[in-house]
Amino acid sequence: PYSIDLIPGAAGGLEHGRPFSGGFAFAISAFSDKQLLAETFILDFLATQEAMETLLIAEDGSVLTRFPAFKAVDISNDPNVQGFIDAGTEAIPMPQIPEMGAVWASWTNATTLIGLGDNPDEAYNNAVVQITEAIDLVQAEERVIGVPGDYQDKVGCDGVWDPACKATLMTAQGNGIFARSVTLPAGYYEYKVAMNGGWDENYGADGADNGPNITLSLGEDTDVTFVYEDSTHTIMDSVNNPDQVSEMVTPPAEERVVGVPGDYQNQVGCGGVWDPSCAATLMQAQGDGIFTLTVTLPAGDYEYKVAMNGTWDENYGADGAANGPNISLSLSEESEVTFTYDDNTHLITDSVNAN
Repeated sequence: PYSIDLIPGAAGGLEHGRPFSGGFAFAISAFSDKQLLAETFILDFLATQEAMETLLIAEDGSVLTRFPAFKAVDISNDPNVQGFIDAGTEAIPMPQIPEMGAVWASWTNATTLIGLGDNPDEAYNNAVVQITEAIDLVQAEERVIGVPGDYQDKVGCDGVWDPACKATLMTAQGNGIFARSVTLPAGYYEYKVAMNGGWDENYGADGADNGPNITLSLGEDTDVTFVYEDSTHTIMDSVNNPDQVSEMVTPPAEERVVGVPGDYQNQVGCGGVWDPSCAATLMQAQGDGIFTLTVTLPAGDYEYKVAMNGTWDENYGADGAANGPNISLSLSEESEVTFTYDDNTHLITDSVNAN
């Protein structure tokens, strides 16, 4: 069962909301060099009863007709038609501007929530805020890319399928690559990418324009990274495409785990040496990609380097070289040593050799 009802109003305003109305039209361009031919085609051919009735029953659902054509269809007892007529009595002509693409997701969320029992005032006020933010994104000079989907209410968005939600906007990685990481509970989800807070430009599976949603199935709580490549419109995630995503995206510096493995580690509380995961020798992020670690070591000769995320898969040695040689450290007496690593250049220094 269903019904077609008037849009509810808000306290202190109109009794009922006012929908947008719009339509299709055949028009003659003022710039056409064949205006007489166009006028003849529209008025003498398309505007005939036969042509209008043919368009009215077109299988593709397009209804581009003049009102006399409706006389051929009995709608006098059709409650659906009457419901739409009543709802559209106070309609406002819809502006044909790009910003309208930013309206529909928040508006749909609001009307859905009201139908489920939410307070109309709160639902529409929230929609106004979301639409305002979305229009700002549409008008932004820089490209803004979001990852709308039915997962968004799990990561701080007010609803789902909202291309303007700030919690799911992607961050530029350089070279036309954009990424966004979220943590999602177990479940089955769908998503795609959309540009500038609206649906006018969006891409789905296989990078298709207005393409189908991409599916994501999680058996447990999972960190998911979405990646979008703007030149090809390719969309990937770390669940369906783990290898490609790991190659394209480097975690933000402050999220990286940087350790200082070496043959000194058993002197500072580690269970052994050359252990990139020992908690006692993990560095602290200082901001701007700088990490530091301070330890106290007895006199002796030592070697060390840095390694990422508790493994040897990514490590740097002397002169910041990937898989480079160990760095030597010689202490004539017990000393406090501060190691410093710059994730922007991969250079490693210590307070002893620096002097």
